[in-house]
Amino acid sequence: ARGGPATRRAGPPLAHDTDPAPPAGRNPGDAARSRAPDDDSGTPRPRGAPLPPFGALRRPLHHQKDRDLALDDAGAETMRALTAAGVGHARARAYVDAGWRGPEAVPWARAGVPATPAVLYRCLGLLPTEAARRAASGTDAEALLRAWWDSGVPRAETASWIVSGATPEQAAVATAMDAPARTRRRSDAGLTGDAGGPG
Repeated sequence: ARGGPATRRAGPPLAHDTDPAPPAGRNPGDAARSRAPDDDSGTPRPRGAPLPPFGALRRPLHHQKDRDLALDDAGAETMRALTAAGVGHARARAYVDAGWRGPEAVPWARAGVPATPAVLYRCLGLLPTEAARRAASGTDAEALLRAWWDSGVPRAETASWIVSGATPEQAAVATAMDAPARTRRRSDAGLTGDAGGPG
């Protein structure tokens, strides 16, 4: 009948039907804390046991982070050199992770060149300031290195050509035209070998 007591639905008992009332002397908040998940030790916590302190839950994460950030002696020395020169910790760590070791990394990091492209720019013979200008303009360091090293231009001369503004194709043509003169100069100096090969 309308307005009469609600009919109890059939089915399994609900949680509030089976959970016991909090024991005398404990409030509902205490009971809720006793039902919290187990801690990260893997050992079930007895009902009603106090929760571990917050620091105990964080400590394993910090230990894992410390292991992940472990450096060898050379890497640690490089980190110290970079941070002492005013390089931020994140950039310094990026340089160490990219394989930079020793004080040579300092001018590159201070110039603002990203760590991995800096390795490629250095292989091309560029100075940090020259590399920084190209990095700031969006130059793809890997594509630049590939284009020049495939051009046939002596590698020892690559940086000079890049700074002059020449393209790899222009430098290759000029190098080919100068090949006879190179051969004569090397002959006069008592040297042999292919003057057009990598430097």
